[in-house]
Amino acid sequence: MIRKAIKLALMHPENQQYAAFLDDLCEIYRRAVHCREDRRLSVGRESKAHELQEAIRSLCTRHGWAIDKNATPDHEATFIRLQNELVDNLACLFVFVEHPQVEPTNNRSEQNVRREAEIRKGGRTSKTPAGARRRGVIMTVLASLRTRFAKFTLDSLLSEVQRWLAEGCSIFESELAELQKANPPPTEPAICTSS
Repeated sequence: MIRKAIKLALMHPENQQYAAFLDDLCEIYRRAVHCREDRRLSVGRESKAHELQEAIRSLCTRHGWAIDKNATPDHEATFIRLQNELVDNLACLFVFVEHPQVEPTNNRSEQNVRREAEIRKGGRTSKTPAGARRRGVIMTVLASLRTRFAKFTLDSLLSEVQRWLAEGCSIFESELAELQKANPPPTEPAICTSS
């Protein structure tokens, strides 16, 4: 989302609001990375993540604004959508603060997938849309697995696939389950209605 804010600020340098938003967003990210690396925060990580979420909520003053397709300029609509995306995904933004083992960026994963994305963009894929999609999914899964293995070999790949088949649960589902167990979602209060 920082990349989207950078693009908006670069494409519209005359709009100081976009530059200020980018600066504030980057400052919140810097604070989050500092919290992640702070070894003294053995407890209190959840409250730090909540503080950062509130900073994002305060920054996004246009969250929930309506976009009039006829009256709202494209760049303004993009700015509103970016703020909506940030606020609507608050629970996902600072997982790396609460769980320092999670990387603060997806750069490593994106680098592994970049070659496949370039191949898809260049049209050097299968002859049908279904084949291209299948190939894209397979290559993305392989690239994601590469980030999880200390040494990515055919043996490690095949043994992981065999484990998936035997247990019926992928490594990605296991990681998600561990994160959810460590940080269960809040329960919704019961709503009473009278008839």
